[in-house]
Amino acid sequence: MDLSVITDKSPSQWAKEDPDGHYDCTLYIGQAFLTEKDLTPAWPMFSYNRPASILWSAIAQALYRRGWNDKEIKTWLQSKNPRWALDGSLGDMLEQLGTMYAAQCEKV
Repeated sequence: MDLSVITDKSPSQWAKEDPDGHYDCTLYIGQAFLTEKDLTPAWPMFSYNRPASILWSAIAQALYRRGWNDKEIKTWLQSKNPRWALDGSLGDMLEQLGTMYAAQCEKV
């Protein structure tokens, strides 16, 4: 099932109705190759999971260099701390990074 059938509006149509003009394509994007055919995103991306693996690996590496062991790193990564970080300053930094990078992108 194409997840975009949940709504007949595109992200830009939703953004036009949002008071802040917030563009959110979360419902549309996802991993390009899924085992579940009924979960195919409308906008499949080959690199969808890559940012997460880069971010969490970098955090784990920094914790290791600070003296954390595997068990401590795993416990932190599997805790609610990553979610809280993404809901707070880490999420804000990632959004700013995405905005800065998009300013350099050219249409393909």
